[in-house]
Amino acid sequence: MPDPRRCRPQQPTRPRVHALLVAVTLLGAAMGMLRAADLQPVTLQLKYHHQFQFAGYYAADLRDFYRDEGLLVTIDELQPGVDLNSELSTGHCDFAASGSRLFTQWAEGQDLFLVAIICQRNPIQMLVRPDSPYHSLRDILELPKTRMTGPVDNRDIEVWLSLKLLGKDPATFFTPRGDGDLARFAAGELDVLACYATNEALTLRTQGVPFRPLTLTPRTTIFPGDLLVCRGETARAHPDLVARFRRASLRGWAYALGHTDELVEHIIAHRPSRYQVNERRHLLDEAAALAEYIDVDRFPLGEVRSERVVGIAGLLSEAGLPTHVDEGLYWHDPSDLTRGLLALGGGLAFATAGCCLLAWWLLRQQRHHREDWSHYQNLVDGGDGYLAFRARVLPGGRLVPELASASMAHLLGYPLEIYQADMGRLCAQLPDEEHAGFRELLNALEGRDRTSFRFRFRLTHPRHERPRHLMLHAATVVTARGLFLDGIITDFTAEAEAEQERQRLQQQLQLAQRNESLGLLAGGVAHDFNNLLSAIRGNGELLAGTVTERGKPRLDRLMQAVDRASGLVRQILAYAGRGTIESRPLDLRQEISQINGLIKHALPAAVATTLNLAEGVRPVLFDPAQFQQVVVNLIMNATESFEGAPGTVAIALDGDGETVRLTITDQGCGMDDTTMARIFDPYFTTKAKGHGLGLAAVQGIMRGVGGEIRCASKRGVGTTFTLLMHAFTRPLVPARFPTPPETPTAAQQVLVVDDDDLVRQMTVEMLGGMGFACREADSGLQCQSQLRGDRQALCALVLDCRLGDLDGIDILADLRARGDRIPVVLMSGMISAENLSRQLYDQRTRFLPKPFSQAQLRAVLDGLFQRDASSPGRAAATVTDVVRERHREESSRDWGRSE
Repeated sequence: MPDPRRCRPQQPTRPRVHALLVAVTLLGAAMGMLRAADLQPVTLQLKYHHQFQFAGYYAADLRDFYRDEGLLVTIDELQPGVDLNSELSTGHCDFAASGSRLFTQWAEGQDLFLVAIICQRNPIQMLVRPDSPYHSLRDILELPKTRMTGPVDNRDIEVWLSLKLLGKDPATFFTPRGDGDLARFAAGELDVLACYATNEALTLRTQGVPFRPLTLTPRTTIFPGDLLVCRGETARAHPDLVARFRRASLRGWAYALGHTDELVEHIIAHRPSRYQVNERRHLLDEAAALAEYIDVDRFPLGEVRSERVVGIAGLLSEAGLPTHVDEGLYWHDPSDLTRGLLALGGGLAFATAGCCLLAWWLLRQQRHHREDWSHYQNLVDGGDGYLAFRARVLPGGRLVPELASASMAHLLGYPLEIYQADMGRLCAQLPDEEHAGFRELLNALEGRDRTSFRFRFRLTHPRHERPRHLMLHAATVVTARGLFLDGIITDFTAEAEAEQERQRLQQQLQLAQRNESLGLLAGGVAHDFNNLLSAIRGNGELLAGTVTERGKPRLDRLMQAVDRASGLVRQILAYAGRGTIESRPLDLRQEISQINGLIKHALPAAVATTLNLAEGVRPVLFDPAQFQQVVVNLIMNATESFEGAPGTVAIALDGDGETVRLTITDQGCGMDDTTMARIFDPYFTTKAKGHGLGLAAVQGIMRGVGGEIRCASKRGVGTTFTLLMHAFTRPLVPARFPTPPETPTAAQQVLVVDDDDLVRQMTVEMLGGMGFACREADSGLQCQSQLRGDRQALCALVLDCRLGDLDGIDILADLRARGDRIPVVLMSGMISAENLSRQLYDQRTRFLPKPFSQAQLRAVLDGLFQRDASSPGRAAATVTDVVRERHREESSRDWGRSE
């Protein structure tokens, strides 16, 4: 059994171990306190909340870069309501992460020192939707402020300069930013959103909201973004402190850009913001975007170049903005001083001077190269209304883009990566007729150096229905890698479509002028020609009683010739839109039903009609006779399209309140495109017999009432004619003289007024044959004189609408204005509804078109004196006339040939 006294010393006591641990801990803490006591405390004030935008400073603290420089740095995020400039000027912080408004603060006299430029390119952007009509800052000058928002910092130097050059006051142009502006832009309530490219733009991209940047003008230099600043007093009194802080901060930025994932985890774990939630994905996207704006490939990290600072100040001065740049207020690279000292000591030795000169030349070339590359990059990045590109031409006419502006997606439809992955994408967007020319152009360029050319082409765009019109300006370059194409592509779709629209309007104007000239000519010819036809027909009827049986067939042929000539004149007037004479509100449902019942006897036995007439369709202001002419012509055309085969013509009527639509459809032979293009041309016909004025007259009638006729046809399928008319919505004008005139007595006379002697005398003889005594007047003044002389002896007035001195319509208007209720028969060979329809509302006024027969004159007088107040057979007569005329076309012979 072991001795207890020998075992006790081998087991250390627990209090002794605890004492040892406490001693070690206190020693470490004491050493840390001694080391911390040796560090100089410094405060860095951020311009926003904790996020990757300030990762370089976090990295410098995390990796002890600040401690290596003897600094103990406290990093404070910006709190709501705290002013960054006040914190810096009052000494509450030693350094601050600021923005490009430093240039305007210098002009205001603030003593601030530029330590380093962190973002060499400005991340502040103005965003719009891809389909927005705004492309540059100039486009939104007249946009209401409620539809846009300004940057977080309204005094951003690039925005200020652009607005000043456009003549706007930068201080009052934008409304202040709001917390909900990002959501309003995503919902479409804002047209323009100012944002930070590494913050709001990433949020929109994550949400799937499409956008594109708005171009700020001018882009004559690259404006910086985030800056590291301190008080000027600090830089002058403690230059070593500024140098150490700058050196450690830039080391931190270099580490942060190379260790993105580590810094993202550090921010989430140890730099949580009190005012926003930082997600890992957003921080990673922000890191990638921030690297582009720091742009270490073109600029040394944190570089502050004197030429750049002075250049920006010069731009501000040219724009009329206050500016002041003191060389003592920004960091100077000690290497510049070194180069100057080496240049001054060049005379010490030839070899040393040569080396220094060579080094200087190489550095100068490198700077020029950077500037040239920067200029080229600005041209590519700044492309908005154009696309700058470099593409490689492969054998076989294939084009592979290597570099392109960001505007490629807007201009061509897809981003650069799509065209690089699919070399046939561009050719697939070209219309078929463009392929041959494009490939021929590329094949012709192979092996040729420095060839400049232009090529105009069209391209289908996924976001546009119609092809885009583009112009390619390019030059070829042959390198060791092969043939390359450098150039730009511009979009002139608006100009091309404007030119097409101009040509279309010019054609319409020429057609309207031709129709107007034809209408004027037709009106004048119709008036004189109808007077001649009236005299021929009237005298022919007067001779009918004296002609022998042998001569009656020839007299009948004479009257047929007059009727055909009269019908031809009516169709010419209808084509010219001058044939409507008695427009009144028509119930088309009733009219079509009546026409359908009357025309059935004239249709081929194998062809039937079907009606689908909607109820409640509003009336249409139309001349009944001309409406019947339109419908009968279209139905007869439809029946003839079956060419003897059985079929059905469908007639449908409907309306939407303001527009009435009538469609006539057949499944006949149909028409090809060539025939369709000419169906409304006068004297064009596909029939063996016929004058080709049917559809031309229909179109003229529809144009005269302000309607429209459309045609859809396909060979072997059928044809559909659609008539679109304006519904009549005005209240009907009541008759001014509702009381019908009394039947004249034998003692009363009729005054016949016409400046054409043949027509006047013929009318007098016709009236005499009816038992009327007549007086004559060959002018409007003579008519008025007789009316004033012995008005009581007159029972009626037969008056020509167009006289040499006074129009008959004016004479009628004067009579009615004086309260004279004498019955009036108006005669005319050409009159317009606008000049006559109002007069025909009067029951004491009738219209008689020239040429007319004695029976027509008798019918008008009977209706005027209420011997036959209604004319129920009018529609039947009109339909019969049209049908008879069409049959006459089909079976026409030489009617002048003797039997």
